[in-house]
Amino acid sequence: MEAAKKHFFSDMGVMLGRSMRHIFRSMDTIVTVCITPIAMMLLFVYVFGGAIQTGT
Repeated sequence: MEAAKKHFFSDMGVMLGRSMRHIFRSMDTIVTVCITPIAMMLLFVYVFGGAIQTGT
């Protein structure tokens, strides 16, 4: 059990590095991650903006 705790952060760093390499090599993932927050913001501001009454 103690050996698993000892290597937790180094193993997590290796897996994070591998995941980042996969993400940066996939242009589709980069575009999706960049476009989705902007599209959601525009949706809530312009489509639902007047539907919710918050008062003054």
